Amino acid sequence: MTWYSLDLTEPATAGAASDAADPSLEAIPGAIETSTASLAAISSRSKWKPGDLASGAGGIVEQRAALSDLLASGGQVVTIHPWTQGAGDTGNGVRSEPARGWLSPAQAVQALVDKLKDKLDPAKDESEELLLIMVSGSDYGSWARSLAAFNSVLPLGDLSLCQRRAEQLATLEADKRQRIAASHNPRWRRLNGQQHGTGAAIRTQLGALLARVETLSSDTDPLMDLQAFLDNRTAMLTERQRAWDDLRGTLGPTTQQLYVAAGGSPEGLAAQLQQSSPPNPGAPLCALVAVTGPAGCLSYFKEVVGQ
Repeated sequence: MTWYSLDLTEPATAGAASDAADPSLEAIPGAIETSTASLAAISSRSKWKPGDLASGAGGIVEQRAALSDLLASGGQVVTIHPWTQGAGDTGNGVRSEPARGWLSPAQAVQALVDKLKDKLDPAKDESEELLLIMVSGSDYGSWARSLAAFNSVLPLGDLSLCQRRAEQLATLEADKRQRIAASHNPRWRRLNGQQHGTGAAIRTQLGALLARVETLSSDTDPLMDLQAFLDNRTAMLTERQRAWDDLRGTLGPTTQQLYVAAGGSPEGLAAQLQQSSPPNPGAPLCALVAVTGPAGCLSYFKEVVGQ
């Protein structure tokens, strides 16, 4: 048997399909130009007026502007979690990297107090408001669920990273006991050319081009197109309403271990924290987020957490 060098060539079928689409593609600019001229010719005779719904929806502009202002909340954020250096008790993983971490609410509060008093960090100098959010758990599984409940609404700081690491640690022991059943002999498997290399690229790129040209073969009645547009708008509004209702459903009360507190200046809050007892003091796992900023910039966060 002799091995030969391999030359990659365009599949004949793909080339034929591309060539077949060329005449239509070349004619498209001229057809668009003709349609544009026709539209311009009848535009001066149009008697169109805004519908009755337009006046009622006009006030939405102001509401959207107010919503944009609310969602533009700024400020700074700092997160204390089990893997924050010096905050809690950290075990060693591979290559002496932190693996399992433990942090009680009391340890988290003390670490935040130290941070609030940190004179070398100027990010909080102009802060007039401060919001605290604590997420705790009795084990990695319950803590991950509490983090997931909060992150689905308001992922802040490193809480998404904490959630992923907690989920991984919760399943680590079970994963280590799993044994992969690998075959000792190679076996024939069905090959799908659409899932490999150039085949997938041809299917995506050329297929999309051919699909666009194919739509030209089904020229439809403009009135039918307008009706389809109205039907699509109705379906889109219905879907948007359903999505919004689903999102509102996630913003209700939760049974997870989530806590929130608000205060004034960072320095004043540090003193209050030292004199108070943190919630769920017996929890071995905890993440504490502090959001600070000028007066009024935390409106969005406060509304979400009910402050």
